[in-house]
Amino acid sequence: ATDRISAKLIVLLPNQILPEHWHPPVGDDPGKEEILRGFWGTVRYFEEGPDALDSSLIPAGKQDCFTCTQRRDLNPGDQVIIPPGVKHWMQGGVDGGCVISFSTCVRDILDQFTDPAIVRTTKIVDDEE
Repeated sequence: ATDRISAKLIVLLPNQILPEHWHPPVGDDPGKEEILRGFWGTVRYFEEGPDALDSSLIPAGKQDCFTCTQRRDLNPGDQVIIPPGVKHWMQGGVDGGCVISFSTCVRDILDQFTDPAIVRTTKIVDDEE
């Protein structure tokens, strides 16, 4: 990574979910812009749009946390561009999958999640309380 560009490999086990989120603006920066390129297996990519969601892919009790229902399967060589601020989520395919993420400056700690139970910062809980 540099001050302006980053790359990372996102590996998802079969049916593992990377929760719905978006990259908000920070100061004068409109937010992270990202390119996902399929590398291995299949990654199910979802964003807002026409409903193509198989509801069985959503964990029980979490239906309200997944508003993006337009599905696109990313296989090796497939690519999607995610503009800043666009909600999206991913899930590993039947055999899992990997995508390479190329993006502008990464500020993952600032990502916003649809699921209010997700907290990006570490919380230390005192067991004696």
